[in-house]
Amino acid sequence: MINPEKTYQQYLFLKLSSFKKLLVLLLFLSTNIFFAQAENKSTLFSTFNFGVYGGINFADVSEIGGVFSIEGKTNLTTNLNLKFSLGYYKSIELVNYTLRSSGMNRIDTLTYYSASEEYITERVYDVLPISIGLQYVFRNKTISPYILLDGSYNYIDTKRTRNGGKSWSYNTYEEVPDKFKNNPNQRFYNESFGIAFGLGVLYNIKKSLNIDFRYLFIYDNEIINSHQFLVGFNF
Repeated sequence: MINPEKTYQQYLFLKLSSFKKLLVLLLFLSTNIFFAQAENKSTLFSTFNFGVYGGINFADVSEIGGVFSIEGKTNLTTNLNLKFSLGYYKSIELVNYTLRSSGMNRIDTLTYYSASEEYITERVYDVLPISIGLQYVFRNKTISPYILLDGSYNYIDTKRTRNGGKSWSYNTYEEVPDKFKNNPNQRFYNESFGIAFGLGVLYNIKKSLNIDFRYLFIYDNEIINSHQFLVGFNF
């Protein structure tokens, strides 16, 4: 017989191991880039920039959701920035499964047990990521392309979209069919870790103002991975 608790512990262990590997990769890349620029004489933390971004978020099998973020960054070298950001995005995952559940109900002195099934068509994730990362800018006078790498901790609010269902009543809990008593699809995600790989272009309008066009691919260790296209102002 499969032990659900042991299976879930193994699942968490595999997810944590994958995320540790990604963090090691982030540290390795940042260390190599930093030392590769060590000969650059730019003063550490000598500049600070602030950015505001908006855009769209989508996955391979999903509907389009919105994105908003604010970002602060400071220089490590002339070309390499350390960045921090706080944001919000909505991911809408298209699904097709039956959610089954059971419970006890009471009306006055009458106690009975219910079972229900609902047909789920969407999972909606409202995500609040807190991120830290690196941005390497190929600086030019007007148009400056860049690449970036972020790691994030995400707060998640999960909702489901239902499309009909059925319910049944029973006198005792023993009468409730087993398929309604334990259902893995009832799990709600409320936190995750993410890694974002991105590239973009800064278009200089004047000395202290840039328009930023950005693409991100976001890997999430719990919910669906997604793509983002953003436009922002950086000053």
